[in-house]
Amino acid sequence: MFDDKNETVSPNVGDIIYCSSFIFTVKRSVNNLTGVRGVTNNINIISDSREEIEKIDIEDVLGRNWSINANDIEVNVSGNKVTLSGKVSSWYQRDGAEKIAWNAPGVEVVDNELLVECDYSSID
Repeated sequence: MFDDKNETVSPNVGDIIYCSSFIFTVKRSVNNLTGVRGVTNNINIISDSREEIEKIDIEDVLGRNWSINANDIEVNVSGNKVTLSGKVSSWYQRDGAEKIAWNAPGVEVVDNELLVECDYSSID
């Protein structure tokens, strides 16, 4: 629902969001609207999976992804929360790692603390 007065987008009252892609879709849709100065994420994800999140599974998927250098990414899991920390070389890698973490079964929260450090020495 788009509220012109408050400039906010939120699911209807009582909605439970089971899909993390909803957050990315809403943010992408609203962020480019004229007059929008920022997007605050107040959406809570409730997982329908009761599986334990496996740290090794997330690390394996990060390692197999051709666009992400996972050598400097640390994955920590606490309950249904995944924390990503370390360094990546681009915003693309940072966002990609976050999406991979969201796709793991049972994830309700992803705390993306990855730092983007570009190597400018190779630029003329």
